[in-house]
Amino acid sequence: MRFIEFVLSKARLLGEFYIYHDDTGSFSKPREEAIIELAKYKRASPKAKVFFRDMEVSSLLTIC
Repeated sequence: MRFIEFVLSKARLLGEFYIYHDDTGSFSKPREEAIIELAKYKRASPKAKVFFRDMEVSSLLTIC
């Protein structure tokens, strides 16, 4: 999550950022917890949209 936070805070021209979440690993945060944490990150680009997607589900969730 630190890498994602770094990219969002430094990429001034970022338009879209896709994150694929796999909660099957022992080091993964639960989906809801990860979304809440992502929503709190500051973004260098006012146009940046974060797309959060589960690895095994085809639905797409946008966090603006």
